[in-house]
Amino acid sequence: MDAHTTADPTGVSHYAYCRQGGLSWVVPYLEGVYAMGLQVRPDLGPKEFYRAALIAKLKTR
Repeated sequence: MDAHTTADPTGVSHYAYCRQGGLSWVVPYLEGVYAMGLQVRPDLGPKEFYRAALIAKLKTR
């Protein structure tokens, strides 16, 4: 993954887009997404999360 969008500290509705990066940010990013998923569905298992992430990726193409 070589690009990502993050919240920008300049405002509530502002975002920053960065084309530089690498795999080092992917793990913490996915951990955060998984943690948010667990807030909605505490019974969400890692395999189910992985499948849902792959389906979401395919839908965005």
